[in-house]
Amino acid sequence: MSTAHIEQFLSHLANERQCSPATQRIALNALIYLFTRFLSIKIDTLNFHKARQNRRLPVVLTHAETLRVLAQLPDKYRLMVELLYGAGLRLN
Repeated sequence: MSTAHIEQFLSHLANERQCSPATQRIALNALIYLFTRFLSIKIDTLNFHKARQNRRLPVVLTHAETLRVLAQLPDKYRLMVELLYGAGLRLN
């Protein structure tokens, strides 16, 4: 195995497997560790396609869905949740 094989594998992860940048980074670090520590092979500069982070749109409840969720809450918690929601302190 050579640096060309490592580059092909890392590019394969990014292009065909569409993995996250973190997964590709873990694979890169594992391969570098394997080659330098166990196989005693020096790795030259690698040139591979880097994985891109997928952008996700946030999921937002409609007004009617929010009212239905609030209607299901017991009175003990409903006022607290309504105040949090009304003040814009909603996280989940």
